[in-house]
Amino acid sequence: MNSTGHDTRDERHEFLDSRQTHQLRQEPCRGHRDEEREATLALLKILVLGNHAIEQGQFRPAEDVFADLGRQAVEEEKDAK
Repeated sequence: MNSTGHDTRDERHEFLDSRQTHQLRQEPCRGHRDEEREATLALLKILVLGNHAIEQGQFRPAEDVFADLGRQAVEEEKDAK
């Protein structure tokens, strides 16, 4: 269970394992440059890390994050004056 009480085992998504990621790096991507392939792999890694953090319950509700961002923006605006 995660911090919200949901069982994430039933909601897991399959992501690339390291062998599949290695294969993507080795296989040429038709019509894509190396930079685009590397950027895609970097985004996939971010997704994997995010999914792992969620499965471990290491996240905050979006409402809390946006509330903090709003408070920070107000403070920065006050400091700028």
